[in-house]
Amino acid sequence: PCDAPFLPRNLVARLMAARVGEQPCAAEDASGFQGVCAVWPVACADRLRAGVESGAWRSLRDAMDALGGTRCLFDDADAFFNVNTREDLARAEQLRTLSPGRGRGPG
Repeated sequence: PCDAPFLPRNLVARLMAARVGEQPCAAEDASGFQGVCAVWPVACADRLRAGVESGAWRSLRDAMDALGGTRCLFDDADAFFNVNTREDLARAEQLRTLSPGRGRGPG
């Protein structure tokens, strides 16, 4: 997502390592399922399309569960912090100031 400036630098590598076979894998933290931060193997494309088009899967969580996806736990409470408001932006600036390496792209 473009509004989550503190995603872990190793997000994709950890998701890829945590997945099982050709199943999807999503990030999860203390606040719950982070379905936008996931890897979705191409092998799932036809089933994913069918589930969405039929209306059976109305959310990323529905699709992840139906496809037998796994979750990868992340401990950083701010890793998936989402900036949607001016207040969120102010909080993001504060977080970046507290940890200067945050939000500066891959390292």
